[in-house]
Amino acid sequence: MEMMVVVFVMAIIMGLSVPNLMAKVRRDPLTQGVHDFVEACQNAREIAILTGQSMQVVVGSETIHVEVAPKRDAGRWERGQRVASEGPEAAEGTPRRKQPTPFKAELKEFVAFDLKGTRVNLRPVDADHENQITIRFHPNGTCDQFDGKLQRLGVGEYLLTTEVTTGWVEATRLR
Repeated sequence: MEMMVVVFVMAIIMGLSVPNLMAKVRRDPLTQGVHDFVEACQNAREIAILTGQSMQVVVGSETIHVEVAPKRDAGRWERGQRVASEGPEAAEGTPRRKQPTPFKAELKEFVAFDLKGTRVNLRPVDADHENQITIRFHPNGTCDQFDGKLQRLGVGEYLLTTEVTTGWVEATRLR
């Protein structure tokens, strides 16, 4: 009987603590957006280095998503020389590499990139005509220069910057 009471009390305590743990695990949508952007950039850099193909992170303004996609007509690099891509034109008998699964994430709840203040390779993005931003990552570990703000209306914003020579992303909270 005492054992049943102990088990019952423990079940009640665990039942009350699980919702609190779940609330701590969920991130703020803005923080999750920054995390997704950083993860997409790291993923693109790693895939570019491992496969020898240039990759790109595409950030949409209207569709509001972050995805990693291979750069079109990128080919691959061996010993500093560009060679044909491993598509249908690859020689028979050449082993094909398994392509890594691309990363894709949706930004949530009023989280978006401010295209008006965004610069890629030191050039301002034309927010009136462009609805997406492309950041390229190369097989040597370098990337395009990117400075942009990810914001959530009324909550805060982060300045996201890529370091050209290393491909790393720095996130600075502005407010």
